[in-house]
Amino acid sequence: MTVLLGHIRKRQSGKTFIALLIPLILAGALQLNNHLYYDLDLGYDMPMHFNNTMAIIDTGQMPPPPLLPNTYEAHQAPAFYYLSAWILQITNYDFDWYTFIVIMPWVLYLVGMIWVILIANFVLRTIRPIPLFLRSLIICVVVLFPNNTIMSVMYNNDLSVTIFGALSVWTLWLMCRTNQLTSKSLWLRAALLAGLATLFKLSGLIIIGVYGALAAYIILQTLWQRHFEKARQVIIAASLGLPLMLIPWMYNSNHTSQYIESPLGVIGDAPYVWDVVDPSFFLTFDLDIFDVPFAFETGKSSFWTLQFLTLHNDYYNHWNSSAYKDYPPYRLVEVPHRDPMPYTRLQDAVVLQYLAIPITLVIVFGVGVSLYRLIFRNRFALRDGSVVVLIYVGMSQGAQLVRFIAHPDIKGVIIHARHLGFIYGFMFIIGAWWLLKLTKHRRYGEILSLSLATFMLAYSLVAIRLMWLPPI
Repeated sequence: MTVLLGHIRKRQSGKTFIALLIPLILAGALQLNNHLYYDLDLGYDMPMHFNNTMAIIDTGQMPPPPLLPNTYEAHQAPAFYYLSAWILQITNYDFDWYTFIVIMPWVLYLVGMIWVILIANFVLRTIRPIPLFLRSLIICVVVLFPNNTIMSVMYNNDLSVTIFGALSVWTLWLMCRTNQLTSKSLWLRAALLAGLATLFKLSGLIIIGVYGALAAYIILQTLWQRHFEKARQVIIAASLGLPLMLIPWMYNSNHTSQYIESPLGVIGDAPYVWDVVDPSFFLTFDLDIFDVPFAFETGKSSFWTLQFLTLHNDYYNHWNSSAYKDYPPYRLVEVPHRDPMPYTRLQDAVVLQYLAIPITLVIVFGVGVSLYRLIFRNRFALRDGSVVVLIYVGMSQGAQLVRFIAHPDIKGVIIHARHLGFIYGFMFIIGAWWLLKLTKHRRYGEILSLSLATFMLAYSLVAIRLMWLPPI
């Protein structure tokens, strides 16, 4: 019997390894390709991030105020730049730009692969009972979202805040799922990760908001249920983590305030939001993106369209890489606000928008089920993690809306929506989990699972083709 159980465990372990290996190979190959061909100085802000790191290497500190044309990113949270400077300095090279573009892509590649492993670990270990091949495809979709591909290849602090923020939210979600609401170690872990997220970028404040709102919900619920001792324990456990989050936030706010008036990093005087956009901007969806799937020319009239495009397509000039500058003109096509790109990639971009429809519907389904559980199954909404999901979505979208209303810039919607990239990944994981779980014993369950698997596989393959450099 022992031998038989050992054989079964070994076989299951082998299957799990294969399920992990598939997204690792696909995402690893794509990221390696991108790091070999993507220009680190591509985009408006990339040279400014480099200048911050150079200033630390040369002077030991960030560029001094005031902001200048070549240091306008100096108000950013400094942890990313200090860490980058330290990594580059321990290489013992005479540092210059050419050294940077040789070393940094490999550092970013390592971080990107760690990110893939973390997502895979979360899905394989916690999203059950779902067949392994479906969990593997769920991982593939999330790590191959074009938003995640670009975020993993660019030299800026977006991936850092995303990784720490996601780990913090996962910790809170698992804490609720395992009913360890009074666990000091879990509250401290979530707070530490939220603090690290904030230390790398001020958008980590979203995670602090999730932490605080969840603690308040749990305390109020336990008080309503007259579990006074449990409420006291939650208050103590959650309060222990506050310094780990608030100290990084205050440090970053103080740093940012030396450069600009807004401690949240909003630069310049903003026009009144309704002078810039019509109220319909928040209520419509621009279907023109299925003809020309690029922001600015299409999508600019809809807040939600811009977020859809940011997740499922290029929000920066990804194809402006020198990898295909020598392509003959007849193989390229003009597209809005970008260098000419291969016509086959434009076709892939269009196809991916259609494949993104069922993927996005799964995301919406996950949020919808969580909302249903909160309203009609309130007793279980905390235990199944639905409360964490809704707080995370609410805080993230709320921050995006507040940011836009305070500084109504269409480009800002596109650029800052990338901070929501893993929110959508998390929502897709949760949505797929609920969809497969609720239909498992239905007559149409197998058909639905097969359909979802087909869409996920197609989405992953087209996303790889779309983001591959040089274009295939």
